[in-house]
Amino acid sequence: ISVGKMDMVGEEVCNVSKSKEQKAVTSATSSDAIDFINTNSVIQEISNSLDESIAMSLNMDGSSSVERLLMIRESVQKILNSLNSATNRSRREVYNSLGLLKTFIGNAKDLPDEKYRSIKANSKKFESLIIRIDGAMNLLEATGFQHSYEDKKVQLKRFDPVLLYMAFSFVDLCLNVIDRAINETTVPVPC
Repeated sequence: ISVGKMDMVGEEVCNVSKSKEQKAVTSATSSDAIDFINTNSVIQEISNSLDESIAMSLNMDGSSSVERLLMIRESVQKILNSLNSATNRSRREVYNSLGLLKTFIGNAKDLPDEKYRSIKANSKKFESLIIRIDGAMNLLEATGFQHSYEDKKVQLKRFDPVLLYMAFSFVDLCLNVIDRAINETTVPVPC
Protein backbone atom coordinates (compact mmCIF):
# COMPACT_ATOMS: atom_id res chain seq x y z
CA ILE A 1 0.00 0.00 0.00
CA SER A 2 1.34 3.40 -0.93
CA VAL A 3 1.85 6.17 1.58
CA GLY A 4 -0.92 8.23 -0.06
CA LYS A 5 -3.42 5.40 0.30
CA MET A 6 -2.36 4.86 3.93
CA ASP A 7 -2.99 8.57 4.63
CA MET A 8 -6.47 8.32 3.06
CA VAL A 9 -7.29 5.22 5.13
CA GLY A 10 -6.01 6.98 8.24
CA GLU A 11 -8.22 9.98 7.53
CA GLU A 12 -11.28 7.74 7.03
CA VAL A 13 -10.62 5.95 10.33
CA CYS A 14 -10.23 9.31 12.04
CA ASN A 15 -13.49 10.58 10.48
CA VAL A 16 -15.37 7.44 11.56
CA SER A 17 -13.95 7.81 15.05
CA LYS A 18 -15.01 11.48 15.19
CA SER A 19 -18.46 10.54 13.93
CA LYS A 20 -18.82 7.94 16.71
CA GLU A 21 -17.69 10.53 19.29
CA GLN A 22 -20.21 13.04 17.97
CA LYS A 23 -22.98 10.42 18.18
CA ALA A 24 -21.96 9.61 21.75
CA VAL A 25 -22.04 13.30 22.69
CA THR A 26 -25.41 13.73 20.96
CA SER A 27 -26.78 10.66 22.72
CA ALA A 28 -25.52 11.82 26.11
CA THR A 29 -26.88 15.30 25.44
CA SER A 30 -30.35 14.14 24.53
CA SER A 31 -30.73 11.74 27.44
CA ASP A 32 -28.89 13.57 30.21
CA ALA A 33 -28.97 17.28 29.42
CA ILE A 34 -31.96 17.99 31.62
CA ASP A 35 -29.88 16.97 34.64
CA PHE A 36 -27.40 19.74 33.84
CA ILE A 37 -29.72 22.68 33.26
CA ASN A 38 -29.63 25.62 35.62
CA THR A 39 -33.01 25.01 37.25
CA ASN A 40 -32.89 28.23 39.25
CA SER A 41 -32.67 30.39 36.13
CA VAL A 42 -35.32 28.27 34.38
CA ILE A 43 -37.71 28.60 37.31
CA GLN A 44 -37.04 32.34 37.63
CA GLU A 45 -37.65 32.98 33.94
CA ILE A 46 -40.88 30.98 33.96
CA SER A 47 -42.07 32.62 37.20
CA ASN A 48 -41.55 36.08 35.74
CA SER A 49 -43.45 35.14 32.58
CA LEU A 50 -46.30 33.62 34.59
CA ASP A 51 -46.59 36.77 36.67
CA GLU A 52 -46.71 38.91 33.52
CA SER A 53 -49.38 36.65 32.00
CA ILE A 54 -51.54 36.80 35.10
CA ALA A 55 -51.22 40.58 35.28
CA MET A 56 -52.32 40.86 31.64
CA SER A 57 -55.23 38.44 32.08
CA LEU A 58 -56.51 40.27 35.15
CA ASN A 59 -56.93 43.33 32.96
CA MET A 60 -59.05 41.35 30.46
CA ASP A 61 -62.73 40.66 30.79
CA GLY A 62 -63.39 36.96 31.19
CA SER A 63 -65.45 34.39 33.00
CA SER A 64 -62.47 33.01 34.90
CA SER A 65 -62.15 33.77 38.54
CA VAL A 66 -58.97 35.35 39.78
CA GLU A 67 -58.79 32.68 42.48
CA ARG A 68 -58.67 29.82 39.94
CA LEU A 69 -56.09 31.64 37.83
CA LEU A 70 -53.87 32.04 40.88
CA MET A 71 -54.40 28.34 41.71
CA ILE A 72 -53.15 27.46 38.23
CA ARG A 73 -50.08 29.63 38.71
CA GLU A 74 -49.39 28.11 42.16
CA SER A 75 -49.77 24.58 40.77
CA VAL A 76 -47.32 25.27 37.95
CA GLN A 77 -44.89 26.74 40.49
CA LYS A 78 -45.12 23.54 42.59
CA ILE A 79 -44.34 21.43 39.55
CA LEU A 80 -41.35 23.63 38.73
CA ASN A 81 -40.09 23.42 42.30
CA SER A 82 -39.97 19.65 41.81
CA LEU A 83 -37.11 20.29 39.38
CA ASN A 84 -35.06 21.51 42.34
CA SER A 85 -36.39 19.20 45.03
CA ALA A 86 -34.14 16.69 46.71
CA THR A 87 -36.67 13.87 46.41
CA ASN A 88 -36.15 10.78 44.33
CA ARG A 89 -38.10 12.18 41.37
CA SER A 90 -35.98 12.80 38.36
CA ARG A 91 -36.11 16.00 36.37
CA ARG A 92 -37.09 13.92 33.38
CA GLU A 93 -40.26 12.76 35.18
CA VAL A 94 -41.18 16.36 35.97
CA TYR A 95 -40.59 17.29 32.33
CA ASN A 96 -42.68 14.33 31.15
CA SER A 97 -45.41 15.33 33.60
CA LEU A 98 -45.56 18.78 32.00
CA GLY A 99 -45.82 17.15 28.57
CA LEU A 100 -48.69 14.93 29.70
CA LEU A 101 -50.48 17.88 31.33
CA LYS A 102 -50.11 19.84 28.09
CA THR A 103 -51.76 16.97 26.22
CA PHE A 104 -54.63 16.60 28.70
CA ILE A 105 -55.36 20.32 28.91
CA GLY A 106 -54.90 20.84 25.16
CA ASN A 107 -57.34 18.03 24.36
CA ALA A 108 -59.93 19.41 26.78
CA LYS A 109 -59.46 22.91 25.35
CA ASP A 110 -59.46 22.06 21.65
CA LEU A 111 -61.51 18.89 21.15
CA PRO A 112 -65.25 19.07 21.79
CA ASP A 113 -65.73 15.30 22.07
CA GLU A 114 -66.42 14.26 25.67
CA LYS A 115 -63.88 11.42 25.49
CA TYR A 116 -61.08 13.99 25.37
CA ARG A 117 -62.31 15.57 28.57
CA SER A 118 -61.97 12.39 30.59
CA ILE A 119 -58.71 10.80 31.78
CA LYS A 120 -58.17 7.27 33.08
CA ALA A 121 -56.78 7.79 36.56
CA ASN A 122 -55.80 4.19 37.23
CA SER A 123 -52.97 3.92 34.71
CA LYS A 124 -49.34 3.66 35.81
CA LYS A 125 -48.42 6.63 33.64
CA PHE A 126 -51.09 8.83 35.24
CA GLU A 127 -50.04 7.76 38.71
CA SER A 128 -46.32 8.30 38.15
CA LEU A 129 -46.55 11.55 36.16
CA ILE A 130 -49.61 13.24 37.64
CA ILE A 131 -50.39 11.87 41.10
CA ARG A 132 -46.77 11.66 42.28
CA ILE A 133 -45.61 15.02 40.90
CA ASP A 134 -46.41 17.78 43.36
CA GLY A 135 -48.81 20.28 41.80
CA ALA A 136 -49.80 18.25 38.73
CA MET A 137 -53.18 17.08 40.00
CA ASN A 138 -53.77 20.53 41.53
CA LEU A 139 -53.27 22.03 38.07
CA LEU A 140 -55.90 19.76 36.54
CA GLU A 141 -58.33 20.58 39.35
CA ALA A 142 -57.71 24.32 39.00
CA THR A 143 -58.60 24.12 35.30
CA GLY A 144 -61.92 22.39 36.01
CA PHE A 145 -61.13 18.67 36.23
CA GLN A 146 -62.49 16.56 39.09
CA HIS A 147 -61.16 13.23 40.31
CA SER A 148 -63.89 10.59 40.59
CA TYR A 149 -62.45 7.76 42.67
CA GLU A 150 -65.43 5.49 42.08
CA ASP A 151 -65.19 5.80 38.27
CA LYS A 152 -61.37 5.88 38.38
CA LYS A 153 -61.43 8.88 36.09
CA VAL A 154 -60.54 12.52 36.11
CA GLN A 155 -63.18 14.44 34.17
CA LEU A 156 -63.54 18.02 33.07
CA LYS A 157 -66.58 19.19 35.04
CA ARG A 158 -66.18 22.92 34.51
CA PHE A 159 -65.47 23.97 30.94
CA ASP A 160 -63.89 27.40 31.11
CA PRO A 161 -62.02 28.12 27.87
CA VAL A 162 -60.06 31.00 29.39
CA LEU A 163 -58.75 28.89 32.28
CA LEU A 164 -57.90 26.01 29.95
CA TYR A 165 -56.10 28.39 27.60
CA MET A 166 -54.13 29.98 30.43
CA ALA A 167 -53.16 26.62 31.95
CA PHE A 168 -52.15 25.31 28.51
CA SER A 169 -50.10 28.46 27.87
CA PHE A 170 -48.35 28.22 31.25
CA VAL A 171 -47.42 24.55 30.73
CA ASP A 172 -46.30 25.24 27.16
CA LEU A 173 -44.14 28.11 28.41
CA CYS A 174 -42.51 25.80 30.97
CA LEU A 175 -41.72 23.18 28.35
CA ASN A 176 -40.31 25.77 25.94
CA VAL A 177 -38.02 27.33 28.55
CA ILE A 178 -36.81 23.92 29.73
CA ASP A 179 -36.24 22.80 26.11
CA ARG A 180 -34.21 25.94 25.42
CA ALA A 181 -32.15 25.37 28.58
CA ILE A 182 -31.52 21.76 27.54
CA ASN A 183 -30.42 22.86 24.06
CA GLU A 184 -28.05 25.45 25.54
CA THR A 185 -26.54 22.99 28.03
CA THR A 186 -23.25 21.29 27.38
CA VAL A 187 -23.12 17.82 28.85
CA PRO A 188 -19.72 16.66 30.06
CA VAL A 189 -18.66 13.50 28.27
CA PRO A 190 -16.79 11.01 30.47
CA CYS A 191 -13.35 10.01 29.20
